[in-house]
Amino acid sequence: MQLNPSDNKSITGSELALLAS
Repeated sequence: MQLNPSDNKSITGSELALLAS
């Protein structure tokens, strides 16, 4: 998965939480 500004819109808070954990 590429973390681009435009792609962030498709990344949900739940997914961000999983990535951060």
